[in-house]
Amino acid sequence: MISPTQPIRLVAADDHQVFREGLVAQINNEPDMTAVAVVGDAEAAVREAIATKPDILLMDIEMPGLDTFAAAAGLAEHQPPVRIIFLSAFTYDNYIERAVQAKAWGFVDKSEPFNTIRDAIREVYGGWIYYSSAIKARITHTPDGPRIRRSLWDGVATRGTKLTARELELLRY
Repeated sequence: MISPTQPIRLVAADDHQVFREGLVAQINNEPDMTAVAVVGDAEAAVREAIATKPDILLMDIEMPGLDTFAAAAGLAEHQPPVRIIFLSAFTYDNYIERAVQAKAWGFVDKSEPFNTIRDAIREVYGGWIYYSSAIKARITHTPDGPRIRRSLWDGVATRGTKLTARELELLRY
């Protein structure tokens, strides 16, 4: 276990209040972690991350308002940059690719137990990148950086990874 002199400071952003409250209760039960802000959308997450300068931002991928990947890219420009761990119940190839492009420090499937999120927080705080095992199995490392592993049987990406950001936005509607 990492034992920082100060607790790991986190901002938690999720649009589902029950999940958000449960996550924060678990975080605050950890002796080396504290939630400094809890919000329900990406715009508020950006505001709080800039204001509180947390060590880590836990951010749901699908929230109303500002695109979470755009929020992550914007936060990467601030100093000090915030280490972002994406949380999602959906582990679509497109989400994984966008998280990698946004230089996320982690991506955790929400169906995993809190211990996985706790471990991800500690790993990322320690300077390591953390992906849930199911997500990690779909990533390959190339000279150009991490990428989604292509299908072994046809050598092409899934149909979802071929959609543009605008096509995905329209599909969501």
